[in-house]
Amino acid sequence: MEPKIKIVLAEDKALMRKSLIALLKEYPKFEIIGEASNGRDLLNLLKDLEPDIVLLDIEMPVMNGIEAMKVIRIRFPEIKVIVLSIHNDLTHIRNSLALGARGYLVKDCLPEQLEKAILDISNKGFYLEETVSKDLLHDTAYSLGKKNGKQTFSSREMEVLKELCSGKTEKEIAMVLNISHHTVHFHRMNIYTKTNTHNLAGLLNYAKLNILLL
Repeated sequence: MEPKIKIVLAEDKALMRKSLIALLKEYPKFEIIGEASNGRDLLNLLKDLEPDIVLLDIEMPVMNGIEAMKVIRIRFPEIKVIVLSIHNDLTHIRNSLALGARGYLVKDCLPEQLEKAILDISNKGFYLEETVSKDLLHDTAYSLGKKNGKQTFSSREMEVLKELCSGKTEKEIAMVLNISHHTVHFHRMNIYTKTNTHNLAGLLNYAKLNILLL
């Protein structure tokens, strides 16, 4: 029997917290093993619990989610954090990813999105909703990708980069972008050269450090 994904939820609003727990219990692959109403209580829980994923609100009393993430990154690096927030601007998203969050969801997301985020992060290590990924990539193309008036990455390379970071194979990318497998491979090699990486793990690390994607 496949082991369940163990989840701890940190949310200060009791009604929201209980509603999320009730929702997550409907999914047989998930197991809620703890809940907290602030960052300090969350960190105390993590001393004794070993969750796979923490669903973390940003704005909480006593210790907020941002401060809690800073500690989690150092003390519990194996725990994957998904931020749940009312904010949907790139600044909050970018800051959360820079602090180590593996995913970011706004609180009015669909239940299916929350389920997908948890499963993707459990299986692939990261999740970003598609429109958020595109916005981050587009924004970064201009903030980090300009050199002598020219972008470091071409628009096609940015598309391939996004698909690579989403975990797709070259064959799958070719089908999505409607280009040949050889063209995808060519762009992939160029991307590795420009980022000074040699594999997907290195590319993901580059993307995270440069706040392109997680």
